[in-house]
Amino acid sequence: MARVEIRDLRVHFGDVIAVDGVNLDVEDGEFVVFLGPSGCGKTTTLRCVAGLESPTSGEILFDGKTVTQLDSMNRNVAMVFQFISLYPHLTVRQNIAFPLKARRLPKAVIEEKIQWVSRIFDLAEILDLRPGRLPPGARQKAALARSVVRDPNVLLLDEPLSAIDEQFREEMRWELRHLQKELGVTSIYVTHDQREAMSLADRIVLMNEGKIVQVGAPAELFNDPTNQFSGFFIGSPAMNFVRARRKGEKAALAEGAATIALPDNVMQLMGDQEVLLGIRPQHVATIDREAEFGCVRTTPSQVNSVGREHWFDFQLGDTTIKGMSQSRVAQGTGEIIARLDVEHLHVFDLKGERLRGEDRS
Repeated sequence: MARVEIRDLRVHFGDVIAVDGVNLDVEDGEFVVFLGPSGCGKTTTLRCVAGLESPTSGEILFDGKTVTQLDSMNRNVAMVFQFISLYPHLTVRQNIAFPLKARRLPKAVIEEKIQWVSRIFDLAEILDLRPGRLPPGARQKAALARSVVRDPNVLLLDEPLSAIDEQFREEMRWELRHLQKELGVTSIYVTHDQREAMSLADRIVLMNEGKIVQVGAPAELFNDPTNQFSGFFIGSPAMNFVRARRKGEKAALAEGAATIALPDNVMQLMGDQEVLLGIRPQHVATIDREAEFGCVRTTPSQVNSVGREHWFDFQLGDTTIKGMSQSRVAQGTGEIIARLDVEHLHVFDLKGERLRGEDRS
């Protein structure tokens, strides 16, 4: 296993800046997920770690030793791709043995490693089957087993579950997390699916436009976004954003569509400037009587219940606010009191940067 260091990594494709000054340390045995929209630089960064892409500048180190100039064959990394790359004419056993035979290991050692990885991945019943006879989840487990059987320093995974049907994907997320912890291998995983990142990662590296936006544990990114992009991209449904400006002792929302009372700490953060208030739908609820802070009298524009989750929308001018109620909100309910939980209210400037205590006006 290895500690991975990425130092001021930059990758340019002509005039296109794919990776723009990425710095990151991945600890030995850690599971780190690169998350972001398509084109944000996450896969290019992964390919640089793998040795499949040459950086324009910067350095990559394993356990303090630079590997920037080494090809992938000499980095002892394993990579699992989106589309399963098993040899269709070989059995699962033969597929797993293939990289070991390429290293000319003794037959006894190969068999021992196959038995070990078969136990870890629970493959005993499918070892002698060919990939074409297996469901997608089992094929991807076999591909993972083939990758880790040769004891790589780093396991790199490029959207390995995105081609698998949703019913198998949920199961594979849990299994992959369990397997990585049992193996203890340093792992870097790329995905655009924030649910995948939240369920798998020790730490999430959120990227956008070639840069790292925020790094932290899943709960940290959910509860403490560093900017508007982080608040929007993490969480489902996405965070609500509404413009606000001080109006006397209260705050006017959406250019005066509503006014609400906010606590002193939020009002101080706002100062005299127009800001964006951000709050997650989970922290907007219906209540029976007005509370001291954060209440808006409104009419639901749309309601939707999924299982025990009851969602409702309401309009503030041109801005749609989504909330989550403890009980079903019926269409045509009439006026309701929606409360924004001010303990979970975030304040951003109009450039999308988070305003905190030290930024108070």
